[in-house]
Amino acid sequence: FCMFRKDRNFRIDNSNSEISGGGGSIIYVNKNCSACLESSFSIAPDSLAVNINTSGGLISICCIYRSTSLNVQQNNTLLSCIKSISNERNDFETILIGDFNLPNVSWDTCTGTVN
Repeated sequence: FCMFRKDRNFRIDNSNSEISGGGGSIIYVNKNCSACLESSFSIAPDSLAVNINTSGGLISICCIYRSTSLNVQQNNTLLSCIKSISNERNDFETILIGDFNLPNVSWDTCTGTVN
């Protein structure tokens, strides 16, 4: 397998102390597949996207970890990356997977509450 990995390189609390431990995303792709990192996702905190060439066309897989402690700017950056890859990619499929940490969203009814 080929490993595509994005480790946390910032502190969630925005302090100047050492980088906080944990966080990040990883995608493994069979080494017989042609895959590369999606550059537009490089600014997304703790998340990454990989483009895979298949016989049916290109597939983009996005692995997202959205910390509940992201500040507004970090959250907006992640949202911008998700919008960009899903809106601008009409010629191939996009799969979003991960931990969005949205406990107040009902995925069955597509509704949410604000706490």
